[in-house]
Amino acid sequence: MMRHRQRGAALILLLVVLALGGTWYLISRIHERSADFTARNRQHNAALLAEAKRALVGYVAHQAAVSGENNPGAFLCPEAPANVGTGNEGIASGNCSLPAVGRLPWKTIGIEKLTDAGGEPLWYVVASGWAKPSAVGTTVINSNCTDPASGMACFSGQLTVDGQPNAAVALIIAPGPAMKVQASAGCNARNQSRLAPAPTMDPLDYLECFNAVTYTFVTAAPSASFNDQVVKVTAAEVLPLIEGAVADRFSREFGAQMKTAYSGGIWPAAPVLPFAVPFNGDVTTSPRNKLQGASGITAGLLPSSYAFAGPCSCDTGVSAPCFCKANSQGQRSLELCNTTDPRCDSGFVSWRISGACGAANCTTVTRTAGAALHSYNCTVSGTPSTLTCNINGSALLSDPGMSISLDAVANNAGMTLRQASSPTGTSQAPQITGVDTSFNNPFGYTVTAGTLNSDGSATVRVNAQFAAGSGSILLLLSGLTCGLLGLLCLQYTISVPMAILADHALIDPTNSQYGWLYRNRWQEVSYYAIAPGIAPSGARSCTTSTSCLQVNYSPDAGKHRGILVIGGQKLATLDGSGNPYTQVRPATAAKDILDDLNANGASTYELRSPTLVINRSFNDHFAVIDKN
Repeated sequence: MMRHRQRGAALILLLVVLALGGTWYLISRIHERSADFTARNRQHNAALLAEAKRALVGYVAHQAAVSGENNPGAFLCPEAPANVGTGNEGIASGNCSLPAVGRLPWKTIGIEKLTDAGGEPLWYVVASGWAKPSAVGTTVINSNCTDPASGMACFSGQLTVDGQPNAAVALIIAPGPAMKVQASAGCNARNQSRLAPAPTMDPLDYLECFNAVTYTFVTAAPSASFNDQVVKVTAAEVLPLIEGAVADRFSREFGAQMKTAYSGGIWPAAPVLPFAVPFNGDVTTSPRNKLQGASGITAGLLPSSYAFAGPCSCDTGVSAPCFCKANSQGQRSLELCNTTDPRCDSGFVSWRISGACGAANCTTVTRTAGAALHSYNCTVSGTPSTLTCNINGSALLSDPGMSISLDAVANNAGMTLRQASSPTGTSQAPQITGVDTSFNNPFGYTVTAGTLNSDGSATVRVNAQFAAGSGSILLLLSGLTCGLLGLLCLQYTISVPMAILADHALIDPTNSQYGWLYRNRWQEVSYYAIAPGIAPSGARSCTTSTSCLQVNYSPDAGKHRGILVIGGQKLATLDGSGNPYTQVRPATAAKDILDDLNANGASTYELRSPTLVINRSFNDHFAVIDKN
């Protein structure tokens, strides 16, 4: 009997051991399967986030290259809350209060709706300075967005991630399942509640350890407090793509206009480009801040000083042809620019007097019909300058009027970009006073020729006439006996505003097509170079592989007449002699913008470095202005 009892007890013990072993095995398998599922989920989410990041960055780069894009480099705002759960789901908001948190605008980006392993759509965060803050707001994004010294919102507005300030310009987040968030360092307790997607969704019900006041984020935390997966988009990652897009746009949009600014139309057909801006002086008052070119300088900063607050416009209710509406100086001319912009200088391009003007080219007057020309005197006054010419003539018995060609010379026109054209029946144009408005009615003048002179001045030919009987009678005129034998001595006066040589559209900050370049301050990181023969002082030509600019590794090497190089983020790189150099901004020399051989700031240039790593120690992007 005892043996049977012992055997029964042993059997029970064996069954208990087997049961415990089975339970242990089952639990361990459940843990293994759970860990396996977690790993698979994380792999799924990681692949999804990488796909979303590629699509988002690609969208930003593509949009930056699109003509008409006023905010190149700007990121999308999150999905508009009102679109959640509607047919417009996935469409970005046009603007947003920054920094902004919401769902990824997948439809605007042009991808399918991506959901994480738990079936939740991806979320998205964009930093201040990197998206449109309001309907009329704009961004300012350029290569200096990684530079703390820039003072730009695109640097200071970046997101804090894992305690690191300025760590990302955007985040894409797989939110994972709803969870009961346990309080831990940097994480507030919250029992997440998710109902049907709606505009009132609270990000805190999807994103853990996110501070809605300071907009700080984490990528890792204790598992009881956090189940998000996060991918960062950094400025250093996206800027090279934006820089390349801007260089491409400059070639297509600005290059085509620059090469014809002083060639064609009223100007000779031979190619000529303005002088460059030197780096000399300090950053607040020097030509490099005002972007004013200097005679003889063929490489430096981009010349773009301007004088006026926009183009001419008719009075309200008046249609073209018309004179400009009256400006603050009481002239029917262009309004002065706002001097808070360093590029604004209404006196930089100014008229020259006649006679001993102290330069090779002075203003001259030629009679083409009417009273005989005796003499003339042209003076300059005001800012912007007005050219006033007193023209003396003579006639027998009566005043027949006079027709003239006025070759007006403007200082420094070839140190920036100006434009001139003859007014037509559809024009809005400045008023020249003292002339007969029946000639080319209602304007009283035509502009028929222009040329850049070797010193960087421009000569513009204005044709006008004085009406019969409009001259003032003179009693004395040197060398003539006025009033005897019917001889009349006459004086006619013409006043020409500087605005007939107006700012070119490329440098006009109010221009909706081109103003984005300067508003985004790309001029601060751009280097402009022209072949000496294409400068105002040159022969208006260059010879391929001899006197044109040499850009190695370009398919058009040796053919370039003018280029613009967009410098990337400042780097620890090599100077033009191959010595280590850490760039500084604002740039004080070519080597602060350009890398390696390009840092010499003179031909020969290189499209790429044969030794330095792209985007790590070499990041120059080339735009073509003109070539043979």
